Amino acid sequence: EINTSPSNLTTENRSCVTKVLKCYKGKTLGTNVFREFVNLEYADISDCILDGGYQFYGSNRLTTLIAYNVTVNWVNNSWSPKNATSLIGANTWKVNSASCLFANFNKLKTIDVSGIDISKCTSLEQTFYMTSSLEEIIGIENWDTSNVTTFDQFIMGCPYITTIRFNLTGKLKTFSQAFRSCSKLDSVYGLNDRVSNCYQIFAFSSVNYLDSYDL
Repeated sequence: EINTSPSNLTTENRSCVTKVLKCYKGKTLGTNVFREFVNLEYADISDCILDGGYQFYGSNRLTTLIAYNVTVNWVNNSWSPKNATSLIGANTWKVNSASCLFANFNKLKTIDVSGIDISKCTSLEQTFYMTSSLEEIIGIENWDTSNVTTFDQFIMGCPYITTIRFNLTGKLKTFSQAFRSCSKLDSVYGLNDRVSNCYQIFAFSSVNYLDSYDL
């Protein structure tokens, strides 16, 4: 158990850590910050700034991530603890870049994003990419998408999602492979004339109902 910066620990000590307590208020968690924490089971990164990739790459025992009031500047699609079953506080995040935001959270089944402000974001590429156990996303229809220009591979590889709702405004948005391999996706609401480039938008999916849009 630690409540200090990981940079203060040797590689050997990092492998012994099972719990990281809240100690990052206002601090930046950059690339690879917890990459060698192979036995980490619990982490509280509340009030930190995510700015980089691979933060929890290889932390395969991490099941609980507490993350209130996190600022996200950018992450890659391998930043997440892929076996985390509990992500607490995401609804309070301030997001400057939403690409790959929840990508590869492979064990999450539901997530509430209704309180996230994405009004400054231009890309939602791979936001939920390969979040392969996800069954429900709450609140996407509350997002201000006026500045977003791409939803490419948005929920690609999420076979258990059945319904998704949008509120698309502002600039034209590409949806290339946005719902590819979402095999149980049945209903999509809110697609409209803001949609462009639908390349393989529903490839290997089974959508039966589209609201407000004629492909």
